[in-house]
Amino acid sequence: VSILNSKPFLLGQWTTAGRPSGVTGYMGYNTTTAFTEGYFTSQWENYITSTGASASQVPYYLSAGKIAGDAGMTWDNTNKGLSIVSSATAQGRGLIVRQTNSGIQAAPIQFEKIRGASAVQNGDIIGAFTLRGYSGTQYVTDNALFGGLVTGTVTSSSVPTSIFFFSGSTTGNYNTHLLVHSNGTVGIGEFGSIVSGASIVAPSNLLHVRKTVAGGYVTSQTENLSSTGYTSFLNTNNLGYTSRFI
Repeated sequence: VSILNSKPFLLGQWTTAGRPSGVTGYMGYNTTTAFTEGYFTSQWENYITSTGASASQVPYYLSAGKIAGDAGMTWDNTNKGLSIVSSATAQGRGLIVRQTNSGIQAAPIQFEKIRGASAVQNGDIIGAFTLRGYSGTQYVTDNALFGGLVTGTVTSSSVPTSIFFFSGSTTGNYNTHLLVHSNGTVGIGEFGSIVSGASIVAPSNLLHVRKTVAGGYVTSQTENLSSTGYTSFLNTNNLGYTSRFI
């Protein structure tokens, strides 16, 4: 049998009720199901099947010759969003990324940001993990989140990126509560809003506690229930000299 380029050929056709006796390797078109099918694994199987799959679901291998979809694995063709949904009460029903080699390499979850075809800019959020609880009427947006934020001048070989943490009870101004800055400093408190990231204030010292309103303390407390017990801040240098204040 010759099959010429650009020339169609017609498979044998039958209904489900009128299928021929199965022989491994047989294939044809089933007019009842409107699918091409073949005989293998001792039964007739569709080569392409709509079993459990819809336009919004992610298809996966179900069994020989079959693909399927799951309502918990969806692909939004409009917003290109992937949702993994489960009502299971057991642990381990979420997203697992596993690395199985014998080296030190980890299994990464990688966030990337590009402005169309252009470089990112100071203040751009590279990516974020958002934690949202259901209030009874809606998932409250961004009660808590952490992620990466561009905090500096972008060049062809450098994108200064800081790590930020935010938490709250309602959608707010997204002021940072903890900032690990790209310059190597760490800030605790308010260093600007991530929604106007270009205004993020860099911590002025290796560890900087900052508030934008008056009041508040930095405390150190021991719980040894002793009148002589106390905590203190100890400063040392590489030569072993120390200073302490209580």
